[in-house]
Amino acid sequence: MKTLKFLSILMLIPSLCFAGASSNYNADGDFVNVGDVDVTGGISIGAWVNTDTTAALEIRTIHTKRSGIDNATNYGLDNENDDIRFYYNTTTFHVWATSSPTLTTNAWFFVIATYDESNDPVIYINGTAATASQTLGVGNTTLTANNYNAYIGDF
Repeated sequence: MKTLKFLSILMLIPSLCFAGASSNYNADGDFVNVGDVDVTGGISIGAWVNTDTTAALEIRTIHTKRSGIDNATNYGLDNENDDIRFYYNTTTFHVWATSSPTLTTNAWFFVIATYDESNDPVIYINGTAATASQTLGVGNTTLTANNYNAYIGDF
């Protein structure tokens, strides 16, 4: 069973500041629904995370705003393998993933992604900008509002 532990999660957007509490998610349906949080400009999403696996093709959602039915996404932050990924979807899916440093199992890391739509996102691991590249999509665009709920954890 893959497990992703959160010590805290923090979302910073111009009109809202949200801070969560400690939780343990087994990435198999454990989540908190924080409601319809629309972001149309810059965003920063961060959390203390601790994972028990870095196995290939294991995706552990940290935070996402999406439809659970069709997986249409507005934005999100997750842990895939030993990398952190920030992604968003307007009409095209855009993904940035870290390549260095990488996460290790059973250790706490503070991860945060910042995005302001005029620059590539920056992903920080333990306060240091990680080496990241765009792995899907081309360029940047403005985040768009939708009617989907935002979630902490995986659903």
